[in-house]
Amino acid sequence: MSIKKILVLCPHPDDEIFTFPFLESKLFSNSHITALFFTENPTRRAEAIRSCFLNKWKSLFVFELGYSFKDSLIHDNYKELDFLINKVFDEYQLIFSPLIEGGHQDHDTIAYSVVRNAIKRKSKKVCFYSTYSAFGNFGLFNVMTESKYSKGIFHKQNRKYEHCPIKSLRHMFGVYRSQTKSWFLVLLPYLFNVIFQNSVSIFKLNYDLFEYKKAIYPLISGKPLYEIHKRCNKSSWLSSLID
Repeated sequence: MSIKKILVLCPHPDDEIFTFPFLESKLFSNSHITALFFTENPTRRAEAIRSCFLNKWKSLFVFELGYSFKDSLIHDNYKELDFLINKVFDEYQLIFSPLIEGGHQDHDTIAYSVVRNAIKRKSKKVCFYSTYSAFGNFGLFNVMTESKYSKGIFHKQNRKYEHCPIKSLRHMFGVYRSQTKSWFLVLLPYLFNVIFQNSVSIFKLNYDLFEYKKAIYPLISGKPLYEIHKRCNKSSWLSSLID
């Protein structure tokens, strides 16, 4: 069965760039793709709309659905987020979500809700894409690669995807000009992966979680990048999510 309706969950405008290696593949060439953006400001909204226009995707913003989340503080409104994820979950044949990888707390918050909703439904229709995570103990970036931060929750798929450097760089520095400084921070590790032809992998849920109603949070281990950079405390983040 061909996949016609795909939802890409984007915590911030520009996170959709990390999905290009997958959604540019022939596997999804005839799909109708919607990018749902959770945070915005007027500049980034305009950039996101342009990005979707260039990709021939539909752009959708949470405020259009009656919700509002603050950049870096999505976890403070976790109940509203979880309600929204539950609401849109069944409307699409395939959902792309960020991984829980300790790079940015907003990415992890949305992924946490998606994981819980997928387990509740025993749904296998979610794919998880990697953005960036902590590398070592120095707060460096590890971009679009496997994360050991929540290893027990996900497993890497065997299928490999190739980077789209020309398109990705055009969006990083041509479309999202307001985020130039941020993209320079991840540019070197990204180019390292491209130059050394490190393929990109997609992740699926560990389906053993469907059978055992265990808590997810014990499977999230290590010190996240966002705590290293003092953007958010991991214990505070977790306390916002645990029922």
